Amino acid sequence: MGKINETTRGKLRESLGEVLQAGGTYTEAYAAVQGVFEGRRGNAGTIARTEMAGAFNYAGLDAARQSGVVTGKSWLTTDDELVRESHSECEAEGEIAVDDEFTNGLQFPGDPDGDPEDVCNCRCTLLYGTDETRVRRLKERVASTGRKLRMADPMPDVPLEEWLGCLKR
Repeated sequence: MGKINETTRGKLRESLGEVLQAGGTYTEAYAAVQGVFEGRRGNAGTIARTEMAGAFNYAGLDAARQSGVVTGKSWLTTDDELVRESHSECEAEGEIAVDDEFTNGLQFPGDPDGDPEDVCNCRCTLLYGTDETRVRRLKERVASTGRKLRMADPMPDVPLEEWLGCLKR
């Protein structure tokens, strides 16, 4: 978001965060943006689309980093005539380390640290690469215990250190 003050930026993030938390739709996000600006912005759709896409891509990257198995990320465009040249270049990079920046200086599509011309109305997303050895070890652990491993729901009868240790073996 370019030329708005920090108070408005905070209100927007809060309002859009509520829409995201509720699993809201683009229409609801648009209405939230209009509400913050009290109907004074003709670009509420652009703001809603940009902020929601950025939040989606940030959440995916954050989850990937926490997974313990994701090692790389790739930029994926919609591959049409509206794709920015810099985004095509990011896609052409292929897989890079999960914590590296793409050639356009962004961590992910919609990164709020990017310039508006690289972020506004971006329709790109990320793909992720995994450490197959860690994935195999997790699957072996599941097979040996008969239980599913989920980051959001550790097995209650397995000590957390042991459960997390299977990621490091």
